[in-house]
Amino acid sequence: AANDVGRPPQRTPEPAALVVDAAGEVDLGRNAAGCEGMTIWEPGTHRFDELTIHIPPGYSPTRTYPVVMLFHDGFQESDPALRNLDFGSIDEGRDYVVIAPLGNAWVTSHHWEDQQVQQHAFRALNRMSVDLCLDRDNIYALGHGKGGNAAYGLACHIPVRAIAVFGHRLTDDCAPRCAPKPPIATLEIFPDHDSVAPAEGGEGCGGGGYRPISAEIARSKKRQSCRGPATSREVAGGTCQTWTCGAPYAACVVDGGRAWPGRPRHFEIGAILRRCRDDGATQFGVTAAIWDFFDEARAAR
Repeated sequence: AANDVGRPPQRTPEPAALVVDAAGEVDLGRNAAGCEGMTIWEPGTHRFDELTIHIPPGYSPTRTYPVVMLFHDGFQESDPALRNLDFGSIDEGRDYVVIAPLGNAWVTSHHWEDQQVQQHAFRALNRMSVDLCLDRDNIYALGHGKGGNAAYGLACHIPVRAIAVFGHRLTDDCAPRCAPKPPIATLEIFPDHDSVAPAEGGEGCGGGGYRPISAEIARSKKRQSCRGPATSREVAGGTCQTWTCGAPYAACVVDGGRAWPGRPRHFEIGAILRRCRDDGATQFGVTAAIWDFFDEARAAR
């Protein structure tokens, strides 16, 4: 089954060197032609060291594959984050390799701060490039909650085709320290009953300092160099808006909570030891919208 944890390859590769140029950008290099001699992975989900990896059906090292870097929410793990994407229903016709670093295994702050992204997320991508035939010109970043910080941080340092985030609401003291330049195609989905970060801003069940959703969208519009009025469309469970921007930008406000739709959970907020609960119930197809957005960005190459 697509969500079963499979056996990793028998050979454990050494991490590839992380090359950083004078401007602080990461040089990922390029795949060797044909990826000859690389491990043949079975399709499905594998745990490999501190990574969870999804291999699409029909994977073969005879060609390169697009990559989704998936970053989970704070105090979560990579396995359930990967299951949220429901590969059993979307694998047909899609060939993305998904790499999900287990942030809580080595990140000292659950905010996925920029330096931690550089130290670990880049290494995860380089490490798997040893054994997976990855198209390093075709990378996508996906963040859930605080994992959105890592998605934006990744895009500040390597060429990323598109960013998608769900429930990414952070306080100013842990907001991303950079903005991708030039702007990158971005989809932001905001749940309007987020128990951690209320839609109107202020204090949630784990603390305060959040901006209203409207202010988050305004900040993103500035980052994306948007202009003119929005084009709005009603969707099941909410409303999506788009603008004329330097790169495609869409913001959807949907019913439901911070937990990925259909995945109820409790989670603790640091030392505050308060318990938050939301059921993620929504009619909006978060997973399908994200995959469609990545497909559109890929087709626009």
